[in-house]
Amino acid sequence: MTEGRITPDTPDEQTDQTRQLADLRHAILDGDEPWLRARLDEMHPADASDLLEQLSADEFEAAVEMLGGELPSDILIELRDEYREDAVDLLSDAAVADALDALDSDDATAVLEDLDEDRRERILDEMAPTERAMLEANLVYPEKSAGRLMQREFLAAPEFWTVGQAIDFARNNADELPTDFYEIYVVDPLNRPLGYVLLSQLLRTRRDIGLADIMTDIQSAIRVNMDQEEVAYQFQKYSLASAPVSDGEGRLVGMITVDDMVHVIQDENTEDLLALSNVSSADGSDTVLDSVRARAPWLAVNLVTAFVASAIIAL
Repeated sequence: MTEGRITPDTPDEQTDQTRQLADLRHAILDGDEPWLRARLDEMHPADASDLLEQLSADEFEAAVEMLGGELPSDILIELRDEYREDAVDLLSDAAVADALDALDSDDATAVLEDLDEDRRERILDEMAPTERAMLEANLVYPEKSAGRLMQREFLAAPEFWTVGQAIDFARNNADELPTDFYEIYVVDPLNRPLGYVLLSQLLRTRRDIGLADIMTDIQSAIRVNMDQEEVAYQFQKYSLASAPVSDGEGRLVGMITVDDMVHVIQDENTEDLLALSNVSSADGSDTVLDSVRARAPWLAVNLVTAFVASAIIAL
């Protein structure tokens, strides 16, 4: 999920992006669905979402409708919150359910959070029982908690396994593994995390070596109810790429990866900056009235200070 982007700095990048945006708008105007679909497919999801976010609300809606009410899940999750909400509103329940099936559980939870309760229930009814139970369990946890951020897909192995057993298990169950992961968690018989083994270390170690002999102790204890700011602090403090999440009994129930923490840190910094300035956020998709409301307090402060400065100069 991307919560804000950096404008290209070089003239060549700006020119290329302007050209891409113009081509996209022409395709939408001409109703050229094959070109639109092919263009989005060949772009990186982050670049595709960045391009779509530069469209007006009407153009964005037209683009989603041209795609037959479907949007690739990897692009959907990269959209900023307000655009993702608009896209989900345009998608059918079946299309949203298909997108959720293709996403890791943490990203799927983020999409479900945008839905009203009635529609959320309809979409969950479209999903397999195991997937539904997993997502419903995530939604039980408080907002902005580790339980909401974590993904349920992870790789754990008992402490008595060898490196070879762990590798074979991962290969035989590839469909059940998360899209991206960096560590294997070593657990005791009660499924409590004891340590972890980096994938890079796993690949460099002989097959007959036990996981318990090469595992590293877990530096941070992240519980499902921990606030996301505290989780972000743990990631910064220990330079983590991922971290296991335990329930109240200490059992391993999920993991959080660094990409989620980047978004959390960005959100928290933006929130703190806006609070310091006593203004609310505003976005390119906002109406004129929303933008005025967001900027009015800060503009008023600037106007008052300008009058004060002018009065002092006059004196």
